[in-house]
Amino acid sequence: FDIRGSGVSPETFSQGEIDLEVTFENGGFELALLDEVNEREIKASDGILAGVAATLEPVPDDPAFGFLGGSGGRVFILPQDEQEGILFLGIAGDELSSGVFENESVDLQLIGVRGPGNVSLYSVDEFGEPRVFFNSGDGIDSSDSFPVSVGGHSHQNWGFTAPGVYKVALQAFGTLVAGSERVQSEVVEFAFE
Repeated sequence: FDIRGSGVSPETFSQGEIDLEVTFENGGFELALLDEVNEREIKASDGILAGVAATLEPVPDDPAFGFLGGSGGRVFILPQDEQEGILFLGIAGDELSSGVFENESVDLQLIGVRGPGNVSLYSVDEFGEPRVFFNSGDGIDSSDSFPVSVGGHSHQNWGFTAPGVYKVALQAFGTLVAGSERVQSEVVEFAFE
């Protein structure tokens, strides 16, 4: 498939901090990339999120990490902790207003993955235990969801089981406090390489 999409050459981000931003304005969600350093918002189709060679790591020798592949295998990881020369990809709800959504949170849901391998989104706690939010390797359903806190900003690990180009389709959902109406964004594809 054509990673360029519109024919316009997208910008590649392989280091520094970029956020996948969830906003809600004028009754609708928007999902975009945010380059905070240069104070600019980038349409998903205008950016490629790239993992350099240094993101290739061994799968941990722990059954809890089996969603990344077999022990001894290799996986590409955009890490939850900032590392020099590697893309530091966050998920931001900074622009979501307080008092609009139930539980002061919206869900960012994995809708689909097109690419050579599986994609996961997970965090690792202080005890070394993973908490998996997305895992395309066991099928994609409503449990492949990440809670985005209103006003929040966080970093997780993004795992890719094979080299190549991925189109990761995401959609935001939230329940409005006023009227308990459930609202959703359009499905937006983000490109990873």
